[in-house]
Amino acid sequence: MNITIFGDSIASGKQNGCDYSDIFVKSLEKRLKILTDNINFYQFTIPGIDSEQGKKMLKDIPLGCDYYICVFGVNDAAKHHSVTSTEYMENMIGFSEHFGIDKTFLVTPPAFNNSVGTIKRENNLATLYSQRLIASANRKNCRVVDFNYQLNLYSDFTYFLQKDGLHLNKEGYTLLAYLLTNKIISDNLI
Repeated sequence: MNITIFGDSIASGKQNGCDYSDIFVKSLEKRLKILTDNINFYQFTIPGIDSEQGKKMLKDIPLGCDYYICVFGVNDAAKHHSVTSTEYMENMIGFSEHFGIDKTFLVTPPAFNNSVGTIKRENNLATLYSQRLIASANRKNCRVVDFNYQLNLYSDFTYFLQKDGLHLNKEGYTLLAYLLTNKIISDNLI
């Protein structure tokens, strides 16, 4: 099974100031090894980019993988980026259509810890962007993992975040891998 991970710093596994790590891949691999031993991951991730910038990367990502996991939104919903919720939703649906709706998983942005004053993001905007994507994805039969909603179910979702209030810690990636694997299983893809 060949899986491409495409996206921002959440997709790159940013940990404690280091832009790239294997934590997301290792979390997914651990969950998917229950189903199959033959897994190859390919990453096309750039911390700090939004979905509008991600569109420019499409030409560099090979088609033909079994699955694509698109993780954007953390920067789209940021105050210092100029991507509207409509543009975000259209970009994400466009990624799904580009790679194949039956092969693509769209992941909404995580919840943000607004009490950390340096993140330039508000949780209500992440939720708005997520809701817009979910509504459109449902109409187009796209696969979505609503990570924002899942995190907001917890009374203290900061348990899943690093101290920066934005990036996922080990527990956050474990939860995201669990949600993606459950989606693969529930959709009978393996």
